[in-house]
Amino acid sequence: MCPGVLDTRWYSQLGIPAFAFGGGRPDISHGPDEYIDETAMRHCAAVYALFAQDTAVNRGLTLRGSLR
Repeated sequence: MCPGVLDTRWYSQLGIPAFAFGGGRPDISHGPDEYIDETAMRHCAAVYALFAQDTAVNRGLTLRGSLR
């Protein structure tokens, strides 16, 4: 179980695909002095952006701009 107790489990119970991905370290996440490296944050943002783009394309939607 993620220390952040993610809401993805509720979506899963409803049959809605969901995932959670973060760039932080699990040993310090959601606690005092939590931090994240900027490079890890940018990587995480790129993963979410690419997932959104791929999902949109697979559903026949068009997004402005390109992430690739």
